[in-house]
Amino acid sequence: PGSDADNAVDDRDSVLGSSSEHEDLYDLLAGCRDAVVLFGWWPKAARWNYAELCERTTRCLPAMRPSLDLVALPDVPEVRDLYSCWAEQHSMAPWQAIWFAPRVGTSPEPSGDLQRPRLACQEVFAQIPAEALAANSSKKLCFYPMYLVPDVQKVAEQQGVRVLGDEDEHQLGLLSNAKAWLHPHIDEQKRALAPSLRDSAIQGSGARGPRGYIASSTEDLLKAFSALKAEMPQGRLVLKPSWASGGEGIIIDVAEEQLRAFSFPKGKHYLDYTAVLEEFIEGRGNLQSPTLYMIGSEPCGPLADQILSGDGVVNDG
Repeated sequence: PGSDADNAVDDRDSVLGSSSEHEDLYDLLAGCRDAVVLFGWWPKAARWNYAELCERTTRCLPAMRPSLDLVALPDVPEVRDLYSCWAEQHSMAPWQAIWFAPRVGTSPEPSGDLQRPRLACQEVFAQIPAEALAANSSKKLCFYPMYLVPDVQKVAEQQGVRVLGDEDEHQLGLLSNAKAWLHPHIDEQKRALAPSLRDSAIQGSGARGPRGYIASSTEDLLKAFSALKAEMPQGRLVLKPSWASGGEGIIIDVAEEQLRAFSFPKGKHYLDYTAVLEEFIEGRGNLQSPTLYMIGSEPCGPLADQILSGDGVVNDG
């Protein structure tokens, strides 16, 4: 019989759809099937709150392999209880969790909020247990953050650790705002800095997506509202914060007064926080959203459906 780690990889092969025709997904991600992956899935700078920190950092638990991978978790009672239950059910060792100070709330230092990912990263790397590499000295440690920001990447590279993932900066905009890539910005100057899929790939393919615009201020939203009403006077509109997930903050049949009341978080770059105002596309019957996860050009399992309710606003799984 193989080790717990080997059995865990085999289990995940069946769940994620790997076969002899495809490379192992850990091979695709880390470049080595036996690489030790340290998951550090904390939120971006200046956006830490208790609920989000607990939810984001624990999303990666199903991808961990027993007696092999590591996870950085906030040292709070709820997450400690969750990891304890998860570890018992999935044969995880206590040393596979590395605990860091949660650092929620407003920092007393002017730049303190921006330092949270870096400080958490330094704290985690200082605690990497010897057990993580003791079983096989040839295993390579890789760091997999949720958001690959420069400060975190620098800390990892100083430790001689390879960093996985894509940098947040992309030619179409920030990866964390990827849902805003579909539409052009309503402001022509900002539109020139961030080309949209609608202006390039979609129009060239002959397909038609929903009409819409990206906005980064209340003034932009009102301008987009006027433009869309002129383009489609009887059309229904939906507002989507591009930084949110799971249907959070979506307003269907949004009215002008709701746009005036909508607030944008503060960001150091105009693309940090944008909102999508677009044509509302009505579905029929049970709403499903076909979803395919990829690592590079390799699919992570078969095509699946997200089950939606509440006119597509609530993601039920």
